[in-house]
Amino acid sequence: MKLPRRQGFSMALGALMLLASSRVSAQGRSFKDQDLARKNFREQQLDGADFSGATLGNADFSRASLRGANFQDADLRSTMFSGADLTGADLRNSIGPFIAPGETNFSNANLEGLDLKDARLFAPNFRGANLRNTTGWGSVTRGSFRGADLRGANLRGAEALHPDESMFVGAIYDDNTSWPDWAEKAKARAKRAQ
Repeated sequence: MKLPRRQGFSMALGALMLLASSRVSAQGRSFKDQDLARKNFREQQLDGADFSGATLGNADFSRASLRGANFQDADLRSTMFSGADLTGADLRNSIGPFIAPGETNFSNANLEGLDLKDARLFAPNFRGANLRNTTGWGSVTRGSFRGADLRGANLRGAEALHPDESMFVGAIYDDNTSWPDWAEKAKARAKRAQ
């Protein structure tokens, strides 16, 4: 049976819309306290989205734009952020570890108080980020901390960080910041808080 041309087009359009809906779009929307485990947010525009309190275990945010997104109190266990832009995002009190193996941008993000012990981060950009009182830096490789707030941060286990003295230019630290043994030259490029 052959469908009229208009009806055939409508059915094809409906099928395409159903296929597209398997990817989740959340720009500016609220997903507060929702179960989004294993959802695909890959390469999505998610700027300003509210994921606070959400369950995001094994979700994929690879290469997504998450500028200003709220992940406070979210469950981020095994959540993939590879190559994502988390500029200005708020990750305070989130549960980890999350995974960011490919140059993820955390510039100006708020990670205050996070334990990054089991997070896997390769070459993250923490320029201007709030990293106050963070711990567990042992699984972070390379990275930029220019202008980051490191007051109270415990970087002592960060032996995998590449000891490039320029990586801490303009970073702020205080007497409660714990540095790895290799970081004397890098520390000299940072600024002590007054």
